[in-house]
Amino acid sequence: MIRQELKPPDDKSNPDLVIAQYKSLARQAPLIYGIGLIGGWSLAISHWNVAPLWAVFVYPLLVTIVSAVRGYTWAQVRNSDVTYADAKRQLDRSNVMAIVVPILFGFWGFSLFPYGDMALQGHVIFTVCVGTVSVMFCVLHLRSAMLVGVVFINLIGASYFLIFQDFTHLPLFISSVIFCIALSFVFRNYYDDFIQLVQTGRALKIKQSELELKAAETQRLAGENEKLANHDPLTGLPNRRLFFSTLQTSCVKANKAGTVYGLCIFDLGGFKALNDLFGHVAGDNLLVQVAKRLKEKAGGEFISRLGGDEFCYVVDNDANAREVELKCRQIMEIFKAPFLVPGGGVSLSGYAGVAVLAGPEETHVELYENAAFALKVAKRKPEHGFVLFGDPQRQEMEQTIRLERTLLNANLAKEMTLEYQPIIDIHSYNVRGFEGLARWDNPELGRIPPSSFIPVAEHSGYINQLTGYLMQRALKDARNWPDDVSLSFNLSPTNLSSKDLVSQLLQIVFQSGFDPNRLEFEITETAVMWDFDQALLAVQQLKEKGARISLDDFGTGYSSLKFIHELPLDKIKVDRSFVRDINTDQTRHGIVKSLLTLSHDMNIDCVIEGVETNAELEIIRKIGGELVQGYLLGKPMKPSDIPSCLKSSDKRQKTAWLTAS
Repeated sequence: MIRQELKPPDDKSNPDLVIAQYKSLARQAPLIYGIGLIGGWSLAISHWNVAPLWAVFVYPLLVTIVSAVRGYTWAQVRNSDVTYADAKRQLDRSNVMAIVVPILFGFWGFSLFPYGDMALQGHVIFTVCVGTVSVMFCVLHLRSAMLVGVVFINLIGASYFLIFQDFTHLPLFISSVIFCIALSFVFRNYYDDFIQLVQTGRALKIKQSELELKAAETQRLAGENEKLANHDPLTGLPNRRLFFSTLQTSCVKANKAGTVYGLCIFDLGGFKALNDLFGHVAGDNLLVQVAKRLKEKAGGEFISRLGGDEFCYVVDNDANAREVELKCRQIMEIFKAPFLVPGGGVSLSGYAGVAVLAGPEETHVELYENAAFALKVAKRKPEHGFVLFGDPQRQEMEQTIRLERTLLNANLAKEMTLEYQPIIDIHSYNVRGFEGLARWDNPELGRIPPSSFIPVAEHSGYINQLTGYLMQRALKDARNWPDDVSLSFNLSPTNLSSKDLVSQLLQIVFQSGFDPNRLEFEITETAVMWDFDQALLAVQQLKEKGARISLDDFGTGYSSLKFIHELPLDKIKVDRSFVRDINTDQTRHGIVKSLLTLSHDMNIDCVIEGVETNAELEIIRKIGGELVQGYLLGKPMKPSDIPSCLKSSDKRQKTAWLTAS
């Protein structure tokens, strides 16, 4: 136990204890030497006339010099930081000095013991005892040094009693020894409390460090979350959320400062087709390339990816709208050089809509809507691909808004009807089916074509309700048709992306009693590309109930061949753009012939749309065409005209048989 008590501190698992002991000693060491010098010189002065010069002056002077140097050294480092290794090294030295210092001061005090009378001898013992107790208080946090010092100072005193055989003051000396021993046990509790305090402080430091690490990690994660929330993970550009936040702030500043502020929104022409052709990885790489070129071209201007293949570019603080337009046209130069894809390079086109902040009364939302509308117009005019929002677009936009409001308030039962265009078998002259075409006659606006009101219905979210109503009307009109005559009904991209609408349409068909095998849903490539996975699920759901699926406007998109393989199709409809001038244009002649061969090989029907002349009809008959739709053989008609159409079809069929016989 004594060995354990005298063992110097070396707890590497708790370096804070060693450092705390060192700091405590550094504060108390000058005081220890001061106490020793005060006690020693008080004895020297009291023995000045009775003791030799070496004992009252020479030796005390040497001890004073050593003590002053040591005390000054400790005073210099008392407030400085120290490492565990340095503190451990100093404490090891202090345990050695715990032997040296008691010897120096003990010899000083007891060397005067033989020269005085009983009073002076009592003074020596009292001074040594008081000094020892004072030093014990000073080093109670360094228990090993305290115990070593007490042991050696009392050994020196005992040695003097044994050497000089003077036991007059022995009881007093023994009392001081017992007192020191008792104090050492008392100080043990204080020492344990000191250790506990250091350990508690260390635990708090560890906890604080953990909290700081957690705070730093939380801050880092918050930064990452903010970046993820405000930036596109693929391109690193600001996303839609940050775009609108920045746009709002910038528009307010521009309006206050009276500066010109422009916005360009553009997307990539042909990107979806390339994405389907080369895969999503290549498509993502294309978007990254576009973002990189944008950063280089835009300089310090704000650019953002709004989603999909749609980007935006902000032009701030320019002189006039003309400069905004020039900068936006320059930014579109990123499409001049080909982009890298697997196997080489490919060209992309860009459609851009630009709008300039009109004045303090215009908000950031209106600015965005103007630019988005200009982009929509640009897509309708691919030969230009760039539209600056102006009065013509504003008028068109206002007309669209008016059309949307009128549609939402329309009386569908009175205003919305269907006309039906026949699909003719040009070999038997039979009507194989009718395609339902929506018609809207409004009391104020007159007849509005589907190309105008269908996009408006999609934009307003009214298309599903409109489709459901038209489906009911079509089934009602077709219920008295012959069993071998089918009904074709068009679905929009929004229809296909709605799970609820597909179920609703099937429920309408079930309630009508119309045979699903006579029902054909026409979808376009655009509708499929909108969300291919959902479109495929919708088509499969319709097929499971017996309906047929037709791909309309076949050949006009980039991915028609892809869809004909991946979708469970029953029919393709060749777009009328391939039929025009088919009798003189060999390229169109070859395309239509190839599509007829393709449909035959895949065992699906093929309808040639837009046949308007006898010459076109004759060419189609010669190259193997069977089903035709066009103004030559039948224009869209009202439901009441269908019976006469079917009768004339029977008449043409009989005439054809008689001629053939």
